[in-house]
Formats: sequence, structure tokens, C-alpha cells
Amino acid sequence: MTASYVATRRSRGPLTQPEIDCIRTLRADGWSIAATAVAVGRCYETVRHVVPGRAGKAPVAPLREAFERSGRSHIDVARDIEWWTQGHPDGARVRRFLGLRADIDKGGRRFRTVGDIETISRIAQAIGVAPWSVLPEEET
Repeated sequence: MTASYVATRRSRGPLTQPEIDCIRTLRADGWSIAATAVAVGRCYETVRHVVPGRAGKAPVAPLREAFERSGRSHIDVARDIEWWTQGHPDGARVRRFLGLRADIDKGGRRFRTVGDIETISRIAQAIGVAPWSVLPEEET
């Protein structure tokens, strides 16, 4: 557990309407439950209760194309976004997220086609492109 996550576990009383609105907005923007909890200063379970489920999803194809054009390696990206396994950058996780390496689950092998917006934004920044350039445009 990170220090910021532990710090948010203290009870602060009932949620106010502005806090609820902020939680709903952040989750709709694709923030994870953990990141939203840290941002609003509430615990993970409180945020999960207000807005359960997964963060917003977007196609990874534009990000994959930007990654391939960037000249950065999957190891460099893993190091920049702090994805580690056994003390080493987890480049395989980056490749799985981008759909360059198959995920293996009970259904067999599949290549990822969508990812959460928060992670797409982090990888986009790590390869030096603006997150909005690899995310679909909002419908108005």
C-alpha cells in the first residue's frame, strides 16, 4: 500500500455533494478507483461505493501507432510509468496493454483492443505525445 493510499483511510464523516460530484466526474474521465480516492482524500471503498465498476475505456490502436512511431522501447516506457516486476521494468506488461503481445486467460489468447483512459494517458506522456491525441474525441 502506498503512503498516500494509507493516508486516505481515515474517516472524515459523510460525503458532501461536491465530493460526490467530483468522484463521479473523475471516474467518468477514466480515473481508477485508487487514483480517485487519493485525489479526493477518501478511502478506496468509499469511492467504489459511490461509483463502482471499471474506469472509462478507449481503443489502444491510436496509442499503439504512436508508440511504434516514437522510437521508445517498451522497457523505457515501463520504467517511465513505474511498472516493475521483480526489480526490473515490466516491458511485457506494456506490450500486452498496447496489444503487441497476447493476454492469456481462461478464454485463451487474445490481443487487447481497449484500455483504461488513465493508463493510456500515462503511456502517451511517457512516449512524448499529448494524451488527447490518442484518445477518441468527446461527443457533444
